[in-house]
Parts: sequence; structure tokens; C-alpha cells
Amino acid sequence: MRVLESHPFLSKCEGRGEIRSIQMALVGAQTPGTWVMAFLGQARQVLTEDEAMEINLALDALEAAFAGETDFERFFPDIPSRSSGAANGLTDGENP
Repeated sequence: MRVLESHPFLSKCEGRGEIRSIQMALVGAQTPGTWVMAFLGQARQVLTEDEAMEINLALDALEAAFAGETDFERFFPDIPSRSSGAANGLTDGENP
């Protein structure tokens, strides 16, 4: 979640279309714009923007899976395509 308003122990944060009050006791007060990993209303870890984007893409993939989609390559651009043979160092025609 991205911090919108920072307060010492409870900050207003936004993520995935929701605005919530998040306890900041474990990570300390954070400046607005900072990303945090939140679980059960508690910030657990400060994230870089890249980490936050990767997590959001993974959550998008879960939503797509629940909706019946089967093509997930767009959600994980950092993972080589298995069809290219690059995954796990395999070349075309080799079995894992």
C-alpha cells in the first residue's frame, strides 16, 4: 500500500482501490508516497516502488486466474517464456 498521509502510529494508505488506516509501529512513520507491505492492518515491511509493482502484478495474475484466464506472461515479464526454451536453461527438444 502507498502511504497517503503519514502519522507516527497510524497512516492513511491506498492500495488496489482501497484506502485504509494502517498501523506503522513495526516500520515507523513513513513519508507520503512510500510503499509498505501490509497484512491484517499492520505495515510489515517498507517496499521499493519496483517491489510494489511486482507484487501488484502478481495479485493481478491471481485475479485473472480466478476469472479463468490462462495466459500469465504479461504479469511476469521478468520470467523467460518456457516456449523460448530459456526457462531453466533448457533448449528446444529437451525434457526437464
